[in-house]
Amino acid sequence: MRETKEERLNRLRNYDSEFKTDLVIGLDEAGRGALAGPIYAGAVILNPNKNISDLNDSKKIVEHKRYDLLDEIKEKSLVYGIGIVDSKIIDAKGIQYANFLAFKLAYNECIEKLKINNIDTTSLTILIDGNYKNIEIPNYISVKKGDTKSASIAAASIIAKASRDLFLKDVLNKTYPNYYFNKHKGYGTKEHRNIIKEIGLSEAHRKSFCKNLI
Repeated sequence: MRETKEERLNRLRNYDSEFKTDLVIGLDEAGRGALAGPIYAGAVILNPNKNISDLNDSKKIVEHKRYDLLDEIKEKSLVYGIGIVDSKIIDAKGIQYANFLAFKLAYNECIEKLKINNIDTTSLTILIDGNYKNIEIPNYISVKKGDTKSASIAAASIIAKASRDLFLKDVLNKTYPNYYFNKHKGYGTKEHRNIIKEIGLSEAHRKSFCKNLI
């Protein structure tokens, strides 16, 4: 039988509550496999007293709804952070380095906001979507398919994906209109690959990802 929205929300929240700490911070990334644009990471500590009714894995939410949820999560979360690492660093240092740096930047923003608001960070669980090792974040727990299990990671996945998509639509698409970043968001669709083959790369492209196209 198909899971109801209420059942999904309870399941996501219950996963986080099982860790028995005062705070749970979830982290996720967006744009790791794209051919162009930055990689984004989101970090979120949800407020247990404020409900986000349509929380889900960002990939299962239609685009316009993700933007609504982005605003709602920012408004209702205890704190959130966003880490951004651009294509030049991805080319220079590699995607793994860039991914881990984005996680670290998003995490550090959350911790700084907690400190500014005098919120104790000693009882904190850190959940990161995926199966990563050696990220410079203390005592984190990797959660495979975490955006389908944890409310905090699901919220972080929306923060990361919606924020990145808005940047591709509102900034890169206007800067490089011939590439139609508003449509494919930098990913390697057939249309995007054909454009690259026809007119070459923009400054926003990851040259290390496009070697077979130029």
